[in-house]
Amino acid sequence: MKALIIRPSCPLPRFLPQYGCMRQAASFVLTLILGIPWGLAGTPAQSASERFFPMDQVRPGLHGIGKTVFEGDKVEEFGVEILGVLPGRPGPKQSVIIARLMGPRMERTRIFAGMSGSPVYIDGRLLGAIAYAFPFATEPIAGITPIWDMLESLQGNAPSPPSPSSGMARMNAALFENAGDGGLWSRLLRSLPSFEEIPIEPDTRMPASLRPFFGQQLVPIATPLSIVGISPEAIERFSPELQKLGFFPVVGISAGAAITPLAPVTAETLTPGKSVSVQLMRGDLSIEAIGTVTLREDKKVYAFGHRLFNLGGVEMPLSEASTIAIVPSVMNSFKLGVTEKLVGTLRQDRSAGVLGVLGEPPRMIPLTIQQKKSRGGTNTYRVE
Repeated sequence: MKALIIRPSCPLPRFLPQYGCMRQAASFVLTLILGIPWGLAGTPAQSASERFFPMDQVRPGLHGIGKTVFEGDKVEEFGVEILGVLPGRPGPKQSVIIARLMGPRMERTRIFAGMSGSPVYIDGRLLGAIAYAFPFATEPIAGITPIWDMLESLQGNAPSPPSPSSGMARMNAALFENAGDGGLWSRLLRSLPSFEEIPIEPDTRMPASLRPFFGQQLVPIATPLSIVGISPEAIERFSPELQKLGFFPVVGISAGAAITPLAPVTAETLTPGKSVSVQLMRGDLSIEAIGTVTLREDKKVYAFGHRLFNLGGVEMPLSEASTIAIVPSVMNSFKLGVTEKLVGTLRQDRSAGVLGVLGEPPRMIPLTIQQKKSRGGTNTYRVE
């Protein structure tokens, strides 16, 4: 009688610590004993309907939980009550779920800038991202972007970089290869209007016909824009234009987002409910948009629940962020946050949210600024 010998596919000395190999051998044994088809032994992956709450089951009166960071990097929960669904917002074939947020924290701060992307769960299944609010509302009534809309809008990655023979690549080469005084780049800069010629005035006027409806419109939650190294006077001058884009300018309190290499990605990196930072500029001068993570699937990170600039395919640094405090305000409560480790690249910016990829460093344009001092010497600033 011949003995049946089962040989693991990995070398024998590494068999015990290599758990994947042990599972493979165990699966093979089950196949012989129980007749289970090869590869089906084990726990099957959850389907989308098991992970995400179906839109056709959303109805008033449902209760769930939301997750966000109020301080540090600790994700905390708050209550959510579904009030109804608004179809056709923010666009055709899209919907916004209206909900009341509950809990001591929410009663104190109401909906705050930087909360965009906070995930909402019903019966353990992800419903969507808190992304909209009514200005000056006396209760924390929020609009939730369904996760189905986010997944539909953010499928795939951004287009691949242009090839060296493409028109965009040739234009970039023409701009940067001859960057001297007579180069195309210098001529382009000289053709721009001076700072004094740029008309930037706060548009505080509102047509009389719309004044009764002020505060009754569902708008994207403002995104805190932390600005470091730029004078308050300059920020004040550009604030009206930034606010029109949905940003809430905040004078940064950190020393700027350092130009650092990509940090290792772990299972705890940018999990749902954590704060996330998208860096528009980093270095001695920095501009960072702060929001909240809605969903992480392997290396993909979904956040915000609404657009940043609605640019489509993008490439911007994606970083972890910590929260110093939520600053309550009658006008607009906001999250005061600090950017931390660079962990990936933002790849998509669309109407239903943004998509980042962990573990991929962004391509940046380094810039060195030298300022001559009136008393001699120079100051050198480096940004990307």
